[in-house]
Amino acid sequence: MVVSENGGDVVFTREFKQLIEEQELELYVCRKADPESKGKVENLVKFVKGSFLSTRDFATVDEGNAGLRGWLERRANGKISQATKQIPALLIGLEREHLRPLKNSIFRKETLCGREERTASDKALISVLACQYQLPAGYRNKTVEIFTDLIP
Repeated sequence: MVVSENGGDVVFTREFKQLIEEQELELYVCRKADPESKGKVENLVKFVKGSFLSTRDFATVDEGNAGLRGWLERRANGKISQATKQIPALLIGLEREHLRPLKNSIFRKETLCGREERTASDKALISVLACQYQLPAGYRNKTVEIFTDLIP
């Protein structure tokens, strides 16, 4: 997601930058190998690896995901956290009141609201709401998925 840093400015991949702009997100990017800024995240990863992954084998990803959900309910989110002295599963309810929902996104494939397929012409044009839009030449005669919140 992060390509490099240029004089203090973080340079993101093109797709991730689109997502950030689309969702109007503000990010704080930790410096690599900086334990003071990344310690909480690294401790969480260590906890999952040590408490869940180290004692289990899975035949499929779906089996691992199902096991992880159960473990999260029982162990990780169901017991009092030493850091907050609260149960994470209950605390998230209070935090959700302060979160805003994600906007409909071109990156969310599971939601098809506002999405339509169009076939580009041999001149790489598509029609949307009676207007013609030019696509890059590589999309000639191909089916593309469009997203607009103007389509009822």
